[in-house]
Parts: sequence; structure tokens; C-alpha cells
Amino acid sequence: MSDEATLRTNADNTLQSNIDSEAATRLANDNTLQSNIDSEAATRLANDTTLQTNINTEATNRTNADKKMVFMNVGEAEGLSTVNDYPFGFGFGSPSKAAFGLAIPLSSNLVGYAISCSSTDSTRNVSFAIEHYNTSNVKSSGDEIITLNSSNVFNSTISKNYLPGNICVRVSSVSNLSDIDARYRISLYFQSSVELD
Repeated sequence: MSDEATLRTNADNTLQSNIDSEAATRLANDNTLQSNIDSEAATRLANDTTLQTNINTEATNRTNADKKMVFMNVGEAEGLSTVNDYPFGFGFGSPSKAAFGLAIPLSSNLVGYAISCSSTDSTRNVSFAIEHYNTSNVKSSGDEIITLNSSNVFNSTISKNYLPGNICVRVSSVSNLSDIDARYRISLYFQSSVELD
């Protein structure tokens, strides 16, 4: 019986050793699994942060690109300019008049303009007023004055908001003009003040 007791004791010891070894292996494997889960969670978090950064960058890029989008309109005029005349035509050559110019259907921001002149008048001095008339043909205050002493004037720093209505360009002053074949071209750059669908 002592041999049987010894065999049982040895078997119990072997079983306990195997149980302890399995427990240690399970514990090590659990630790490895937890480490892998923690590593994957950290990777996901880093990737989420990178993804959010990319989304934010793209949103900023889209916003900045939208800010660069403008619509341009060109008006042309010919001949001698006279004070209070509206010489520019904004389509098919029909000259403007007070409250009849470039129709804008939505709130817009004037973000730039350019005016060019082809003329033999070397000492000319012409000033134009950019006027706004609302949809009821009532003139708004605060004209933008452009003085043309040379062949070209460029302004890309203006930021003037206009409600729907008409933009008209009036001659506000003239001096030293004699060229009856003078030609003028004005470009107006607008950006919508409202979101379009």
C-alpha cells in the first residue's frame, strides 16, 4: 500500500505541477493577450487621431479653396467719358444707367477689381464710382471710387459686401480727355456671401 500511496502522491505532485504550469502559461498568455489588446487600442487611437487630423486638414483646405472661388464680370465702354454718365455695358454692349447695370441676385462681396484703358490721352484723369442699387432701385451709400491716371488699376484688397440688386459704374470726374476712340474695360470680382446648394 505504501507503493500505491507513493504512486498517488507522485501523481498528485505531477498533476499539481502540470496545473501550476498551465496556470502560469494561461497567466503569461493572458498578459500577452492584454498587451496585444493594449497595443491595438493604442494603434487604433493613433490612427483615429491621424484620421481626424486629415479630416480637419481637408476641411480647412476646402474652406480655403471656397474662399478663392469668385465670379468675374466684365464691362466695356468706348469714347469720351462725361461726368455722371454710366458708360459701361455688361453684356452685348448695352450701356448702363442708374439702377441698371450688373444685376447680382444674391448677397455678394466685391473682392477685387481691375480697370484698363486704351487711349492716346497721356495725362488723363478719370474717376469712376462703383454704385449699388438695391432690388427696389434705391441707391446704397458708400461708393467705391476708382481713379484712373494710367492705363491700368488693380485692387485685390477690397472687401465690400453688397445685397442683391444692381452694380453700376458711374463717371464721377474727368480731366484731360480728348480721345474719342478711348476704350475702357472693367473687371469686377465677386464672391457669394451665402452658401449655395
